Amino acid sequence: MELIYINSGVSPVFPSQVIDLLKYYHRNNWFVKIVLICGVRDEFEKKKAEELLVSSSLDVVYYKSFPNYPFYNVLAKIQLVKAINKVRIGDSTVFHSRGWSSASLVDKSLHKVGLSNPKILLDIRGAIKEEVLDFQKNNWLKKTIKSVNISKVISALKNYAFISVVSEALKDYVLSNVGKIEGGVLVTPCLAGESFSYSGILREKLRNILGIKENEKLLVFSSGGESLWQNNQEIIKIANKGFKVLNLSKVNVDHPNVITKYVKYEEVSGYMSAADVALIFREKSIVNKVASPVKFSEYLCSGLPVISNKNVDVIKQCIENTGYGLLIESMEDITFDAIHKLCAIPRNKISEYGRKYFGIESVAEGYLKIYNKMIKQE
Repeated sequence: MELIYINSGVSPVFPSQVIDLLKYYHRNNWFVKIVLICGVRDEFEKKKAEELLVSSSLDVVYYKSFPNYPFYNVLAKIQLVKAINKVRIGDSTVFHSRGWSSASLVDKSLHKVGLSNPKILLDIRGAIKEEVLDFQKNNWLKKTIKSVNISKVISALKNYAFISVVSEALKDYVLSNVGKIEGGVLVTPCLAGESFSYSGILREKLRNILGIKENEKLLVFSSGGESLWQNNQEIIKIANKGFKVLNLSKVNVDHPNVITKYVKYEEVSGYMSAADVALIFREKSIVNKVASPVKFSEYLCSGLPVISNKNVDVIKQCIENTGYGLLIESMEDITFDAIHKLCAIPRNKISEYGRKYFGIESVAEGYLKIYNKMIKQE
């Protein structure tokens, strides 16, 4: 079996959700050949992708991608067709197309190169309509123009026999918008890479660097990006109560109890080992309800109990079912007593649970089952 993975851009989660997954496939020799077809907007983004992929040993074909506006659709299709034509395609080739934005392009592009019945897994990561409506609230023109493409995308979903989503809530969302999918809608959560596990050695080293005493409890808030849904400023409410908070983010939070550090992806797991409890706080919205936050997967695999509100179904259900965290209404609800109780949970138990359901091994095997199902369908 050969795998052609189509990814339309270089997002903040590109290293963890795309590169780590394909490298894992490559190391385990699951495929005769793996090719990444990667969209880039410009030379700057291509250079960024090349730097991230430099040690991956993956075959990569780049194509020029465009913003998700209807007047770019023809150009986007031409560029994607050119990229696909550079790759050898056999009877046992499966395609994995990541993200809903390319749904209306990938199927048409593969037919354009002469494939009448390509084996495609469309990998949807979020709520299609709401991602546009919520994030273009203050720009009526952009919202109106992008809405045209949303309709095309939703209509195109019916052309795919196999769709994967990151949560049960997103599965319900897709089925309510599309109806029945021939091969089914399969749930595969956002993954945590192999590096995310607990390390006592890194914990001691990094706590010394951060100036955290042995008996101090350190809370970690890891957002990486600057997106509004991350709610970085919420951690001020905790810091005001005397908690030490490690803010792993580009967004600086000015408070004496907050340590802000933005570190490379490969360093994040070490800082999670240095922490005692993790934080996620999301606003109430459909986008958040159906999400599978990458950081949640990474927290669990690092053995961290998680404090969160109830606005992400995956997190809410996990904490309710396992007790590996605390559900709150407001960050101000967090108490020192609650933190000490969470710290009493053995980290190895949380980590084992995280790897079983959110670790790269589990997620990769989930995708492999889908690929095999696609091959056998013929």
